[in-house]
Amino acid sequence: MIARLLRLALALLLLAMLALALGGLAAGRPLAGLVAALALPLGLLLLGLGAYGLEMMLAAAVHGDDPWPRPRAIDRLRAVLGELGLALPTFLWHQAFRAAAWPDRPGLAGQRGVVLVHGHVCNRGFWNRWLARLAAEGRPVLAVTLEPPLAGVEAGVPCLEAAVARLEAATGRPPLLVAHSMGGLVWRAWRVAAPGNAARLAGVMTIGTPHHGTWLARLGLSRNARDMRPGSDWLQALAAAEARLPEPPGARCCCVLGTADNVVFPPASAVLAGAETLHLPATAHIALVHHPACLAWLRARLD
Repeated sequence: MIARLLRLALALLLLAMLALALGGLAAGRPLAGLVAALALPLGLLLLGLGAYGLEMMLAAAVHGDDPWPRPRAIDRLRAVLGELGLALPTFLWHQAFRAAAWPDRPGLAGQRGVVLVHGHVCNRGFWNRWLARLAAEGRPVLAVTLEPPLAGVEAGVPCLEAAVARLEAATGRPPLLVAHSMGGLVWRAWRVAAPGNAARLAGVMTIGTPHHGTWLARLGLSRNARDMRPGSDWLQALAAAEARLPEPPGARCCCVLGTADNVVFPPASAVLAGAETLHLPATAHIALVHHPACLAWLRARLD
């Protein structure tokens, strides 16, 4: 669904640009029409940059007494520029047109597999770079697409269950799981959904996951955005269910956080008690996934 929506948005943009260009031509002002057509995507690009800047200002405003270091202004600026450079190909190419470019590889008996789980309003194309690298190394790897995209977080549990079960059946070994953003909450919801799920994974890395909610979710209207608000009823119910398990979620988990994360803030929101932590400074939300340290963590455990 996300791929179709992104392609529709791009088609509407191209139609609007064509209408502006043809309108200028019909009015006898072809150059003005061409300038107006080219100004439309540029304006949208500047609007996106402004939105990232606003998110960074909100993150700075609510940092408060968070125990993780407050990033410098130059670090936030670097993070915004890097994020914009990654967001464009991620959403407009990989997720819109290349979500099925890299098929799942269930692997062979005895291998250790990897499950990749994306975040809010994304699809499996988000992981294309990881899929390409892991496939080149011969690793068993499955990337899920969580559907429907705006339902509650727990709606993704069946998708994750299907991926874990498929890797278990193919390899005979518990897989590793890497989850970005909301995907880490889907893992926690799956973990409490059935007895024994907590022991079915060899380890977990969550990257920029709002384990304790994120202030930015206050601005979201979808069901899963409401679930991710700090102190939400859903997060409290999840924590209560986890308290009944013999092992806390942080026991075999690495939490990756960025103090310049423009989506999950304040930074401590991304950390589970007792978990290993990996802090990536001057790195925004999408960029966290592409930091070499994350793939290095995974390879070390696969090997």
